[in-house]
Amino acid sequence: MNYRRGPLAIAAPSFSEVSETFIRAHVRTIMPGATIIISQNLEGAEEMGVPMLAPCPSWEPPRSLPERIVKSVGARFRRHVRADLRRDDFRRAVAFFEEHNPSALLVEYLDYAANFVNLAHATRTPLYAYAHGYEVAAAARVPRVGRHVARVFRAAAGVFVASEFMRDKLIALGCSRDKLFIAPYGIDQHRFKLSSAEPGRIIAVGRLVAKKAPDKTLAAFSEVLRRHSDARLDLVGDGELMPRCSEIVAAEGMSNAVTLHGALPTEIVAEMMGRASIFVQHSVTAPNGDTEGLGVSLLEAMASGVPVVATRHNGFVETVADGETGLLVDEHDINGMAEAISALLTDPDRARRMGMAGRARLLSHFTEARCSDRIRAAMQL
Repeated sequence: MNYRRGPLAIAAPSFSEVSETFIRAHVRTIMPGATIIISQNLEGAEEMGVPMLAPCPSWEPPRSLPERIVKSVGARFRRHVRADLRRDDFRRAVAFFEEHNPSALLVEYLDYAANFVNLAHATRTPLYAYAHGYEVAAAARVPRVGRHVARVFRAAAGVFVASEFMRDKLIALGCSRDKLFIAPYGIDQHRFKLSSAEPGRIIAVGRLVAKKAPDKTLAAFSEVLRRHSDARLDLVGDGELMPRCSEIVAAEGMSNAVTLHGALPTEIVAEMMGRASIFVQHSVTAPNGDTEGLGVSLLEAMASGVPVVATRHNGFVETVADGETGLLVDEHDINGMAEAISALLTDPDRARRMGMAGRARLLSHFTEARCSDRIRAAMQL
């Protein structure tokens, strides 16, 4: 590796979210041993063993009415007009950068990156941002988010996206095509063993939120059970739709066939992938416009040699080779998903071939190493 002058600085709202393994992977793999991090919340980040700074300390209550007014006006201005670090936090961040002299700053999430535009300018550090999805949808419908994102487009040396679909959405929002780089999420394939493919064992992994539509996955599985009474579904994840999922399981009499596991550690999920015969995910565009990116759980299934049944949703069509590594159906097509799952349950040899083709595709396109190579090349590190 040819590092220009100093470490890579990575900024993120948090480094401990279970659903954001890709952010921790960036810390480990883009410039291993030469990375510093900056965050609002460093809980759990200590295990990464890198220099770190939390520029947003606990909020102190104002000591007088004038101070309360000043703080309130400043917070509203940063939220609605021009995102930035608070004055004291900015000074601490500048000192942190002067100490470590980073060669570039990579900020996870476009809207969060707006907080670091002035820091990058003041320290002459090239600014890069990685667009993950939710903030892209928000930028199209929430004016203040759109303003923050537009500011990042102007200031950034480059913007990373996980898929061609996401690249096109950012172009539509006003980002210059020349600044956009496709760097799909990567998986550490060594964490996943080839599945033993237990007959009838189906797994779905993801937060129980509108865009992942776990209720539609359960509706499709209910249809599958009518044809394959020995099928079993492990639904892994937690979120606002957990009560709705519990209701569906009870109403459809699927308590003996469906297990709602809640959120689980990544190592447990990997073990469960190692027993699954099919992975399912019925993602859709949420009512608020939120969408998926590339589909990390799909990649984990592919790493395990598990065929994927999913929707033709955004970056999924770039992840799954339809008919080769899995089967894709239209969003909201519950019957189509049930048919696809049943087809693979009926023909386990076909399912196994698709799973092995998926692992081969993963190894050639979607490993952490390949993702990091793309990012380093774009940053000229």
